[in-house]
Amino acid sequence: MDSYIKELKEIIAGVKPPDTVAARAAARRQAVLAKPPGSLGRLEELSIRLAGITGQVTNHLDKKRLLVFCADNGVVREGVSSAPSSVTLAQTLNLTHGKTGAAVLAAQFGVELLVCDVGVDAIISDPAVLDRKIAFGTGNIAEGPAMTREQALQALLIGSHLAADAVKDGVQVLGAGEMGIGNTTTSSAVLAVLTGRTPSEVTGRGAGLTDEAFRNKHDVIQRAIDRNRPRLLCQAP
Repeated sequence: MDSYIKELKEIIAGVKPPDTVAARAAARRQAVLAKPPGSLGRLEELSIRLAGITGQVTNHLDKKRLLVFCADNGVVREGVSSAPSSVTLAQTLNLTHGKTGAAVLAAQFGVELLVCDVGVDAIISDPAVLDRKIAFGTGNIAEGPAMTREQALQALLIGSHLAADAVKDGVQVLGAGEMGIGNTTTSSAVLAVLTGRTPSEVTGRGAGLTDEAFRNKHDVIQRAIDRNRPRLLCQAP
């Protein structure tokens, strides 16, 4: 595990701050273009941010890639989802076959789609799915930790390595997404802890739960927080 931590620290140390000179130059360029000031809305803001990221005032975004990380959430066993865990596998395969919304939109806008199995609760033999499996699903957060610290570090490094591969391949825009039934329960639990909000304040119905199942979802998230007692790094023990 020490090697994982060392590598992750090296990656973080290599992240550079935005190029403020390029960003200011991009803002000046926006101000002199033949258009009403601010008429392009957020596109103007994004072009300035992009200049700060790349260090270039004008950018051509010809090569784009979307990474989709797929894994099952053990908390589904608590009845927090309207769909069974088997849908994770089905949608993982559907992504590679162009049968999901993400796949259709990616194809429409010329975005390369890379589907990565990091924890689907099944053996996937489809060569179109990149095998980076850490485990066959996560643990049930209502009963204990979803992952070990080592597994969490592995997951972070898998994403980092695929991002680095994209840069080597000349990718100019990189997006990241995930697929996994039960994902709104685990993400709501994380959000509740990070923001200090209650589960009822940050939790949605996901894919359309009944009122009873929605109340159960709130209860499961609170039980998970109470059981795991997560602590932010800035908090005292």
